[in-house]
Amino acid sequence: MRRLYSVCAILSVSAACMAGATAEQPIQAGYQANHQAGSQADNVLWSDALDQLDNRVELASCTSGCDMSGACGCGSDGGGLSLMPTGRGSRFFVGGEYLYLRASPSEAISYLERDLTDLVNTFHQFDFDYDSSFRAYGGCRNCCGEEIRFTFSRFDTGSNFVSPTETSTTQIITPLEQTPVLDGSRVVGTADIDLNDFDLGWSKTIPLGSPLCCDDGCCGSCDDCCDPCCDPCGGWCPAWDLTFTGAFRAVDMSTARTFTTIDASDDVLDIGNTYSKFQGAGARVGMLGRRYFGRRGIASLYIKGDLSLLVGEYEAWQDTTDFSGTVPVAGDSQSISCRHVIPVTEIEAGGTMFVTCNTSITGGYFISAWHDLGFRDQYNFPLQTSYDDANIMAFDGFFLRMETSF
Repeated sequence: MRRLYSVCAILSVSAACMAGATAEQPIQAGYQANHQAGSQADNVLWSDALDQLDNRVELASCTSGCDMSGACGCGSDGGGLSLMPTGRGSRFFVGGEYLYLRASPSEAISYLERDLTDLVNTFHQFDFDYDSSFRAYGGCRNCCGEEIRFTFSRFDTGSNFVSPTETSTTQIITPLEQTPVLDGSRVVGTADIDLNDFDLGWSKTIPLGSPLCCDDGCCGSCDDCCDPCCDPCGGWCPAWDLTFTGAFRAVDMSTARTFTTIDASDDVLDIGNTYSKFQGAGARVGMLGRRYFGRRGIASLYIKGDLSLLVGEYEAWQDTTDFSGTVPVAGDSQSISCRHVIPVTEIEAGGTMFVTCNTSITGGYFISAWHDLGFRDQYNFPLQTSYDDANIMAFDGFFLRMETSF
């Protein structure tokens, strides 16, 4: 029981610091009376101790400044930031992102260039450049840093190539063996990758310390209370917070490549096509760490990591067609369909700045790797080795995001 008395004494001092001089003596007197009672000390319960603290014990994951009264963030007078909901228990938000991204398949052979003079072979790959895509989201978050968010992402990127012309000393071979056999002929090709991503997730943000503001009542001004150089009420602003996320994810990814052999007169000699498609769903988990700057956290830097595991149907098919003039004369095709489990790893880093009370702008860079969804088909170039280092469909690029709440 002596340990209980010590804990109660500590709680008493803490409660007195929070309650001010007016409440200090009654709370201390209550604990001193229980301590001095001796034989009656066994009747002291934790519930009695918490009752005497006047409900001042709160979960660390809740922001004590967000008391539904408008004291946190903008406050009732409309000044400052709305980092958390104010005036009511929840706040809706919407956001949009401009994505400037490129695909980076682990193997994307476009053609093999063979020097027949010295038997030097050079493999060339599709060179994906940055293309524009977008992401949109919306949801609702409450005062304790919990939110529900729906997100739609659209990735759309492509590449193309034109091979050197066939000569007596240079031979061109493509993955589908669209091989020019006449001097002056060449191969042109395209590659397109499309990804539609749907996410419905729940997140929880945990401040490491205290909320970015404290109750107005403690020192008359939230600005004064959050000024690290002037801390009259004993509060402090957290430098960090952590956000944990769990989500349901559904995806639809497709790829298409075309190889066309053209002679010196620009007539089509043959065409080869290869396609793939994955449709699946699964779970996504992630964590975000954020570092705040400034008196009220107007600016911040963050880094985020996500892991997904998706189950779905994968299909791939190919076809080739030879032409005589403009008339197709021969061709063949093949296909495969199977069920796959696809891991996805993603990293994102950037910075956020509040430009108005309710609106923020975020920019940064991201990388994502979709395992086992790269260009999976392999080809045995005559007497040569095909480079197949992995089977990953990766994306990386820049993003610019705007979010507003209401």
